[in-house]
Amino acid sequence: MSCCGFILRRRFGWRSQRIEEQEVLYYITAMLFKILLLLCLGCFSGASGSGIVEGTESKPHSRPYMVSLQQEGLHLCGGALVRKDFVLTSAHCNDSKFGLTAVLGAHNITKEEKSQQRIQVARYHVHPNYKDGLFGFDVMLLKVILCHIEPGF
Repeated sequence: MSCCGFILRRRFGWRSQRIEEQEVLYYITAMLFKILLLLCLGCFSGASGSGIVEGTESKPHSRPYMVSLQQEGLHLCGGALVRKDFVLTSAHCNDSKFGLTAVLGAHNITKEEKSQQRIQVARYHVHPNYKDGLFGFDVMLLKVILCHIEPGF
């Protein structure tokens, strides 16, 4: 039984022994969408070249939940570590054909740092109602091997 299933049964009184992945995905999507929205509204700060206008550099390692999703060492999308083994990102970032690497613990993704962790994505959970090219349901959970960084919120 997964930890998430235990939390859902305890919180909502579900009695079934097995909670479907879709139900877990729906619950996590709804809950974490609000968190991601809050992050988008006030927590991002960027360095030059990041595409963020008039941003300021954040204090090093003050955002341990921030993730760079990379393909062959190049930044593709951002994400947020929502559990030790799940990253929340946009479904349009899905590139399961070539595989994504989650980079955690980086202050500057253009440089190698001792604090960085590079973790392969094991599974891709795209929202079942997502349609490529449309804006709705553009949410995806990535299952990664357990990392050593706490989400921090």
